Amino acid sequence: MSPTYDKTTILLDEKNWSTWRMFIKGRLMGKGLIHTLLRHSSSMTTVERTMNRDEFASRAIPEVDGVTYAKDNQKALGIIIEAINVNQYQHVDGLTDALAAYLALRAHHEPQTHVDKIGLLAEYHAIRWKPKR
Repeated sequence: MSPTYDKTTILLDEKNWSTWRMFIKGRLMGKGLIHTLLRHSSSMTTVERTMNRDEFASRAIPEVDGVTYAKDNQKALGIIIEAINVNQYQHVDGLTDALAAYLALRAHHEPQTHVDKIGLLAEYHAIRWKPKR
C-alpha cells in the first residue's frame, strides 16, 4: 500500500446501513472473502444442492472447498464484527457464520414492511433543507 493510502473504517450504527453495506462488501472483496456472503453447498441439503447446481455453476465467484470456506468464514465474521459499532453487537452475538451475521444486520436495518417504508419516507420529507443563500 502506498504511504498516502487512507485506511478508513466505517462503523455500522443505526443511520448508515446503505453506506456500510457497500463498505463491508468492498472490504470483503479486497480480502478475497466475498464468497463467504454466499451460502456454501456443504450447509445445504441434498435437494437444495441439486436445485442450486445451475446457480452455482453460473456464479462468477467459484465455490471453495469446505475447509477453506470455514477458515475464510471466520476471517469474514471478524471483519464484520470489527466494522460495527458497540451498540450493534447484540444483533450478531452468538452467531458463528459471516452470512448469518450479515443477514441479521440486514434484517434489523433494512425496512421490511410497507409501514417501515412509509415511516422512512415521512422522516425524509420532514427534513428541513437549508440551501445556501
